[in-house]
Amino acid sequence: MDAVSKPNLPTTIKAAAAVLGLLPQLAGLIVGLTSVAYVVGWRETTAFYNSLGAPWVTNLLVASQVIRSSIWIVSGIGFFFVVSIYMLSQGAASAKSLRLWSLIFMGIAIALYIAFQFTPPAISGLLAAGTSICWSWSTGLALGELVASLAANQVQWHAYHVSILYFVVITGLIFVSDTLGRIHAQTVVETQGKDLALVTIGGPAANAGWHLISPVGDKLLLVQFDKSSSRHVFVLASPSNIRSIEATTN
Repeated sequence: MDAVSKPNLPTTIKAAAAVLGLLPQLAGLIVGLTSVAYVVGWRETTAFYNSLGAPWVTNLLVASQVIRSSIWIVSGIGFFFVVSIYMLSQGAASAKSLRLWSLIFMGIAIALYIAFQFTPPAISGLLAAGTSICWSWSTGLALGELVASLAANQVQWHAYHVSILYFVVITGLIFVSDTLGRIHAQTVVETQGKDLALVTIGGPAANAGWHLISPVGDKLLLVQFDKSSSRHVFVLASPSNIRSIEATTN
């Protein structure tokens, strides 16, 4: 028994080679996911700052700040894609069932998005989050359906597979991120920054009427809302000029 349980040198080297052979594939997967996260984050931040009235901010963001904004969407897509692959490998799902659930979550997302247009700012944030979550789940399941369909066709691409991929790109990388960015900006403006931290700064613009939007590069983006119009005032403040940051309460 001991002779069987203890690996010898040849089997150890073979096992090590098998593990090391996976590293390039894992590295490629990480690079691919990072690229997707950057694209989604760029679309979301662009939509957010354009809707907020500060389109110039996007060009000042560093890569980590762009990627961080897309973490929820990419995580939802990745999680349900992995779940789909696992269920397919266990025979607990098929392309048809994954398509059904993808359409169900897409329908819920559309319903939440429509409801968002007619709800007060107090609950619009929850509907916005629900919209993005359901869209990302639907996209992850659509990717799982693509894998199942390709497997059933011996990895032969057909027009239907391209249409699934097109759906994933349009919804997961463009529509969801754009919609979430615009909804976020709309919620911030409608609530006049009620959920944003209050900041007091020094220097020429010294007063306590600033709201903290987010870090931008090595500075902090602050805004003063104009209740009578959309001509809000923005300033990029150095952290060293911040006198105090007061958390808001709901």
